[in-house]
Amino acid sequence: MSLFSNDHKLRLFTLTVLEKLTMTSSPNCQKFVQAKGPEYVVLLMADANKQLLHMLIDLVWNSLENGPKDEVVDQLKGKLFNPCG
Repeated sequence: MSLFSNDHKLRLFTLTVLEKLTMTSSPNCQKFVQAKGPEYVVLLMADANKQLLHMLIDLVWNSLENGPKDEVVDQLKGKLFNPCG
């Protein structure tokens, strides 16, 4: 995901697509979680503007609702309580 770290439009577009793909699809959420998506989302939250923050929260929420909850929680715990690790 570092490919678009400096391109705000591309980041916004990509997160919009991910938000829609994870909204109601368990298989998409599973793939998002397997790719460490929730972990990456938490890292993005620190620098997010209001629009981006809303999308990031939706992605975490979708992951918890439609994905493997234990894996999502583990990823979030790892980044929230050990942000450097």
